[in-house]
Amino acid sequence: MEGWKGDLCEERYVLHGNVKESGLVECRDGFRGVLCAEKGCLNDCSNNGRCKDGVCVCRLGYTGPDCSVKDCPSACSNAGICIKGSCDCDKGYRGIACEEKYVINGKIIDGARVCEKGWLGPLCNELPCLNNCHDNGHC
Repeated sequence: MEGWKGDLCEERYVLHGNVKESGLVECRDGFRGVLCAEKGCLNDCSNNGRCKDGVCVCRLGYTGPDCSVKDCPSACSNAGICIKGSCDCDKGYRGIACEEKYVINGKIIDGARVCEKGWLGPLCNELPCLNNCHDNGHC
């Protein structure tokens, strides 16, 4: 019978842990199961994945070595950074997954930003310096 040894199978044993006097099994860190023979996963995959051979396989929407990090939709479309499951979009992008380009004073034509006359910058919200500020300062 698994987990027992002795002539009459009267003695409980485990491979990577201890059997307490009460009969309860205590596995060493990194092991689990009846015999403490299965490799465990970090933080039991935070209940957001399953453990396979000591490695967490995360459910959709979670990432990290222990599946504790909430993932962002579409990896923020490579136009922002993921912070605790929400996208912080780069300038000129918006939407849940930073999937939408936008401008303030202009249009998006074939994926390119086109500013209205007199406006500059990635959001078309900057005015040019008149006469280069007459070389008397910064615009």
